[in-house]
Formats: sequence, C-alpha cells, structure tokens
Amino acid sequence: MAENALLTAPVSKLKQLLLDRTVSSEELTKAYLAQIAAENASLNAVVTVCAEEALASARDADAQIARGATRSLTGIPLLHKDIFCTEESAPHVVHACWRVLYPPMTPPWSPK
Repeated sequence: MAENALLTAPVSKLKQLLLDRTVSSEELTKAYLAQIAAENASLNAVVTVCAEEALASARDADAQIARGATRSLTGIPLLHKDIFCTEESAPHVVHACWRVLYPPMTPPWSPK
C-alpha cells in the first residue's frame, strides 16, 4: 500500500493490514513520522516529536502481533496532544500544558 494511502486509510483498514502483515507497525509509524516532519513546520501542531520512542513502541507492537497478543489498537500509531503531563513522559518531552499562562514545562518527576 502506498504511503499516502496509509495516511488516509481508516483505522479498521490499518488494523487489517497489520493483522495480515501487509504492513508493519514500524512502517506505519515511519509514514506518520515522515508526514509530521513534512508538515509540522507550517502547522506547528506537534511541540515534541518522540520518534525513537514511537519506533520502539511500533517494534514492540509488531512483536505482539507476531505472537497473536493484540488489542484493538495494537500497532496503530497514536499522537497524544501535549497538554497531558504524565509520569510516563520522557524527561526531554516538553509539554504545552497551560502554555498561555506559563512557559513550556517538563514533568517534575523522572519516568519509571
């Protein structure tokens, strides 16, 4: 499937492609990361791109799919809005929580 088609396919189609192993979660994640890289300068939609973490998660999802241990969204790339500050955030992740009132922040704790 062409990269552009992957970017516009519904989640149900992407899930089937993943389960059929027509596409891997890593390939799918790379397609979305490439789109973010191509468009984010003009859109300014993503404050911090966590490409390494995303690709590691994608490889883990591919291993889960290979074992047949999947859930509804296993392998589907997901972009969380950076207004959420979680304990699982990496120390380098800048959050836009309350950005109008305060400068961008990093979590006040170390990830587990």
